[in-house]
Amino acid sequence: MILLRQPMDAGTQLVAVFGVGLIGSALVDALEARGAVREGRHAIAWEDPRERAAQLASIEGELAATLHSRSCETLQVIWAAGRCGFSASEEEASAERASFEEAAAMLEAVARRSPGVALRFLLISTAGGLFEGQRRVDGRSSPTPARPYGRLKLGQEQRIQAEGVPWRPEIVRLTSVVGPARAGQRRGLISTLVQNGLRQQPTRIVGRMETLRDFVWVEDVASFVARRIGSRGDSGADRVVTLASAKPSSLAEVQRLVEKTLGRRIYVSYSLAPSNDVDITFSPSLRPPGWQPCDLVASVRRVHRDALARGATA
Repeated sequence: MILLRQPMDAGTQLVAVFGVGLIGSALVDALEARGAVREGRHAIAWEDPRERAAQLASIEGELAATLHSRSCETLQVIWAAGRCGFSASEEEASAERASFEEAAAMLEAVARRSPGVALRFLLISTAGGLFEGQRRVDGRSSPTPARPYGRLKLGQEQRIQAEGVPWRPEIVRLTSVVGPARAGQRRGLISTLVQNGLRQQPTRIVGRMETLRDFVWVEDVASFVARRIGSRGDSGADRVVTLASAKPSSLAEVQRLVEKTLGRRIYVSYSLAPSNDVDITFSPSLRPPGWQPCDLVASVRRVHRDALARGATA
């Protein structure tokens, strides 16, 4: 968890970012670019229940103390944590569900200790996991998660919106996020294709060549969220937004785009799996005001430049 202090027009906001993977680290960078100052960093042993409980208790005390000592008016929580991905098992999702509940209970305790502070909870959720198998998802579509990961994220959404919670809930649903490869972080399809292509190593893709997916660039996501939480004038904003390009690409199109960017053929094998070959596409009507994502060509080029800058073999 990374703690930041963000000056506002009418006071100071404390921002607690849980999760420092691809999305969380980009969010911290975007907040710092907008003037937020880092206050501290706290490790959380998500895999060790006993150690995690002690760490969350320590974080509770520090949050309450910092809110008081800094005379903060708002505590903004951003939840981007979690090791589970699209293919997570029921056991993995269950473990993550338990750790999320412990963190939510800790934040409720912080709220009780800080009665004069406004608490806001922004959850990074999944559009693909909630609407798997649906085409042209729009505001009338209902989540129908088909696997443990989607059910986990839907449960998190329901938890933060439950009656009587002490925070203002906000949910940002993401499609497939594209970003540079980093050690210790889960790699997405495009960063894997670029890395393996540069090293002339094969990539195995589970799905059909014509399977459709929606991709968004991680820094676009981070900039949108940073602007959203940095504004006091969003009281009328939708509590649930979906960040999608609304321009789906087939897996074969993604492969060709990576090949064009690298200037070489890449080695790909497609493994047919009924559970992972359904299309997931989104209607342009879902795009919220102020959301202007870059196109997939620019995203692939950025991943490529970053890989070369970090020493990947060309």
